[in-house]
Order: sequence, then structure tokens, then C-alpha cells
Amino acid sequence: MKFKLLLSTALKIVAFLGFVTLPYTVFGTKIGVAQNSPVTTETRFLTYVEPREYAIQYPFGWFVERNRSDLTIITNDRLAIVGNQDFPENFIKTDIYIQPKNFETVVKEAISAQEKVGYQIKRRSRLNISGLEAVQLWISESETDAIITMIRYQNNKTIYMASFYAPSNTSAISMIQRIHNSFRAI
Repeated sequence: MKFKLLLSTALKIVAFLGFVTLPYTVFGTKIGVAQNSPVTTETRFLTYVEPREYAIQYPFGWFVERNRSDLTIITNDRLAIVGNQDFPENFIKTDIYIQPKNFETVVKEAISAQEKVGYQIKRRSRLNISGLEAVQLWISESETDAIITMIRYQNNKTIYMASFYAPSNTSAISMIQRIHNSFRAI
């Protein structure tokens, strides 16, 4: 038991230090106050650009980190989730990456993966985002809900965006929709 506590504490410290210093010094991310309120006409959005790939908007005061060469993470708080902790009520996290597979395959695999682990697909819809065909899945998990948007991209590639939020955080949905719908291919 003490080992688990020690390991958990060490991971929290490492995650916290990495989240605070790396994005600020390497990526120039500015630290601000998290915004958890619903999208309003007064909500300011900034644009993150992945050169030669895409641009996406996110609320002012949120954090963007390029974690690997293919993964961008947008969060409303610098919070490390470690171990068996509950998903914080107001936390919103969006992962964006480019799948090197065609659109139909990614959509089929995403639906199959959700059903295989027993998650409920509450809603499935076809969209047009920035002139590109997209499919959106609304997923209900045990402690979190998710909205997954897959966008047909260039040369048999697919943009895969997955946003996670607590089911009790009703204001998250409008924020997530605004983020996902702001996608623009470059």
C-alpha cells in the first residue's frame, strides 16, 4: 500500500513538472485560468496551428500541448490524472491525432472498439466540418463521457478527435462541439 502511494505521488510530481515547464518553454504555451463555463458570445477562442496539417480553435486560458509527433492535447486545466482517481467534474480533455488509415476503416474500428469494451454509443451522426465529411460518436463510459469526431482527411488519412468529460459537466458539450467544429485542414 505504501509503495502505491509513493509511486502515485512520484508520478503526480513528474506529470505536474512536465505539464508546467515543457509546454511553456518548448511550445510557448501561455499559462492562464481555466474556463469551465458554457460557450457564450463573450468566450474568446485562440487558434492552434499544426503547420502543413490543420488549425483548430480552443478557449482562451486552456492549454495546448504537442505530446508526440502525431498527438495534440487540449485541456482546460493542467491536471495529471494518475491511478484510480475519479475524473474531475470540470475537467475537459481533447486528443487530436492523424490516423494513417482511410476514413471508412477508422470509423468502423472506432465503433467496433467502443462496443467491444462495453461502452454505449448514445448518438451517431454524419457531419460536414470545413467542407470535409465527418462522423461523430457520443460515448457513455462508466466515469466519463466522450465525443469522438472522425474527419475524412487527405491521402487516406483521418483526423481523430476524442474529447473526454464528466457526465455531470453539462457545459462541456458546447465547448467540445465548438472545438471539434472549428477544425480546418491546411
